[in-house]
Amino acid sequence: MQTALYDATYGRYAGANVSVITKAGTNAYHGTIFEFLRNDVLNANDFFLNRVGQPQPALKQNQFGFSLGGPIKKDKLLYFGSYEGTRQVNGVAAGQARVACTSSLSSPPLTNDRSRTALGKLFAGMNRKLGGVAVTPDGANINPSALALLNLKLSDGSFLIPTPQTVDPSRPFTSQGSSIFTEPCNFDEDQFLANADYLVSQKSRIATRIFFGNDSKKITFPGNFFNPVPNIPGFSSPNNSRYRVVNFAHTYTINSALLNELRFGLVRTTSRAESHAPFKWSDVGVAEGEMSQTNELANLNIVGSVAFSSAFPFGFAQNSFVLSDGLSFVHGAHTLRFGDFDIAQGHADIFVSE
Repeated sequence: MQTALYDATYGRYAGANVSVITKAGTNAYHGTIFEFLRNDVLNANDFFLNRVGQPQPALKQNQFGFSLGGPIKKDKLLYFGSYEGTRQVNGVAAGQARVACTSSLSSPPLTNDRSRTALGKLFAGMNRKLGGVAVTPDGANINPSALALLNLKLSDGSFLIPTPQTVDPSRPFTSQGSSIFTEPCNFDEDQFLANADYLVSQKSRIATRIFFGNDSKKITFPGNFFNPVPNIPGFSSPNNSRYRVVNFAHTYTINSALLNELRFGLVRTTSRAESHAPFKWSDVGVAEGEMSQTNELANLNIVGSVAFSSAFPFGFAQNSFVLSDGLSFVHGAHTLRFGDFDIAQGHADIFVSE
């Protein structure tokens, strides 16, 4: 990686330049096999999870693969290939904007009785967040949509807006209840690399590099720009990405002082993220807004209390290719490059998932 003092070949813009050098095959066969294992068997539980009686979250990772290189025809055609796979289950990650696998919630001391009468007794005499008429002791003036939202349940039978795991009466009413949630995120990835080198002659060499990777992940607490980290379960976001890189290079040694290198590269990247929410606004009697997807993208943030958020579904596909040629001249202690040019073109399509 170069961050400064690089020549004009890399362009005129500031920033780091990253050069990747991959292995090539040799006249002898060589290979490796590897495995990295991490699990939660020897890990201690988090202090705050212990405090609310929650079990240790999952944290497992398997990273494995192999590499193999050698000759197809000695001194003429050589190959090198590798594979790496990753399987990760992570219920620990927290605090990263829009990406988390654990979360916490402070709330009023709600119970499993979400009837108007019980809620009226709990919130009696309290004004709404923005003012207005206070809640009556019988709960008769609680908004029907708010009542329906408080009574919504997830597929496992628990309330969407959960009953607190612990209650501390000494704290302010709006934060007497506290809960910590963990839902493991998943990350799976497969990477393949294939290299081939053809030695045309002592002066000429053709090299091919092909890489592709597929990954899929599920973020259980995705958040968005309006609510960076949501704090209740049920709003997971699956994401799939594909990477393809192809590179061809021809290196020709004209003489001991002149070398020409012609390169062509193609890069294709695609990604798609989905949004999963356990309910639609129409399920609780809220009218759909002007945006066609508002009903599907359930987002709510009650300052100082409950917040939940579904990720914004999107996808993109990007294609780019580069063609370059450069002539290098060495004279004594000096190295000069001539005729280096780049032809680059890219295209990207961004779309919103349906």
